[in-house]
Amino acid sequence: SSFPPAPPNRNTIHSVIKDACAKFVPSAFQEAGCAVCGQLVLMTNLSALKSVKRTLHVLHAPGVTRVERQSSKEGIREFSGPVLDFTTNFICNTCRKCVREGKVPRYALCKGLWLGSVPKELQGLRYVEKLLIARVRYSTCFVRVANGLRKMIANAVSFESPVAKIYD
Repeated sequence: SSFPPAPPNRNTIHSVIKDACAKFVPSAFQEAGCAVCGQLVLMTNLSALKSVKRTLHVLHAPGVTRVERQSSKEGIREFSGPVLDFTTNFICNTCRKCVREGKVPRYALCKGLWLGSVPKELQGLRYVEKLLIARVRYSTCFVRVANGLRKMIANAVSFESPVAKIYD
């Protein structure tokens, strides 16, 4: 154990560089959405949705989806089939495990979390425009105070937006 240590040999240098390059490969930090839960997940934790195509029947949920209407005269229609985000072809490992077991994942879109695609008229709104169309303005604060044996949790406070006052 002399100081300074001997310089590393070629094999050690090669393995260090190889490991560093493996950590910077795009699949190690790229993310994509899960078609079942809609969450962004690392590509290394995703697999193809077609691998569980035969077991997607557990994600059928009537009354959750709606087809966008172009006028108020059109009837209300639903999408047929399982409730999925069709903009992606991947499923995360957590959802894949649940679907293969015949269970609905905890954060699946078919549990009432499906929103559909955002209409082009509502994309790219400024902050004030978002306030105008929002029915409720949320100001949230989550605080957890722990002192010995006592714990207290404070939650969200919401204020109704005065839509009538805005239009008058």
